[in-house]
Amino acid sequence: MKKSSDPKVGLLSWDYEPPKGGLGRALQILVHSLSREGISVSTFVAKGESRILFQIRILFALPSFIRRNSLEHVIVPTGPGGLFILRRPRVSRYTVIVYHTYDQQYRLVPGQSWKRIFVPLERRTLRCSDTVWCYSADTQKVLIDRYTLNPEKVVLLPQILDHDAWTPKKPMKKQQGLVVCIARLDSRKGVDVLIEAWKELQNHSDASLVIVGSGHLGIRLHKEIDTEGLSVQIRESLPQSALIALVQRAHVLVCPSYLEGFGLSAAEGLMIRTRIVASDCDGLRSLLHDTQTATLVPPGHSEALADALAQALEQSPTVDTTNLLPSHTEAVAAHRNLL
Repeated sequence: MKKSSDPKVGLLSWDYEPPKGGLGRALQILVHSLSREGISVSTFVAKGESRILFQIRILFALPSFIRRNSLEHVIVPTGPGGLFILRRPRVSRYTVIVYHTYDQQYRLVPGQSWKRIFVPLERRTLRCSDTVWCYSADTQKVLIDRYTLNPEKVVLLPQILDHDAWTPKKPMKKQQGLVVCIARLDSRKGVDVLIEAWKELQNHSDASLVIVGSGHLGIRLHKEIDTEGLSVQIRESLPQSALIALVQRAHVLVCPSYLEGFGLSAAEGLMIRTRIVASDCDGLRSLLHDTQTATLVPPGHSEALADALAQALEQSPTVDTTNLLPSHTEAVAAHRNLL
């Protein structure tokens, strides 16, 4: 319920409608959840243009967006997939959301060392803010230790999740041998490592892999799958209901990333009580280390990933685990208290 003291909030994002990845999905859940609480949230989002053109539009249109909506609090995601705001908006409060940083990306993702050029812009965006929200203890540590932000300014929050959609009303029958990966087809997500690992599992007669995602590695991966005759399907996208049903049927959910800001698909797998094999990387490590049904392997190691998948496929597809994730109510309240 709206309080008289609730501020009018604005969200700036290039990845929002339609969502291009986990950031867009997470921001949609954030806005919808706050709106259901009666908090007024106005969005300034991309209209199909590139991120560079969107950044240019912000320079000219942001002041009028703030005045038109009488905004008191502006929230902006930065880092890969986010924006750079080099001058503080003229509002009473300015918050930056960080899932993972360019510092993590250039150090941890093979072939992306050139992205260190964005670190100064990201640091400027962070230092202009009043508060920085993050969702992984790994990212929080980087912000404090490597970006030298005041620890009191960096707030570690529970991710707001769509529990109603992802918590099954009744268990769906698991499909023996079905492995699912929800990821963009790019180097950070490690899908090429997953395909290499899958070659080792071809002797596992009932194993099949479904990857949901698109990206610049798509053509290469399709060709490799066809050439090797792998039992792999790639689907560019699925409606949410179909995606949930697919994960609920899965024997194993696999997350082979080199880096995550939180690991939204892994969290959704936890909600739906699916066995998980994931990389022991920033983001996934802090999310999954206390779970009994997740196996962590070194990122980028296809043999270790193949071994972990083979072992998971030999285990029961039905898992019975306590949900370690905060409730939707708890997560929304944590955000609302900071507005």
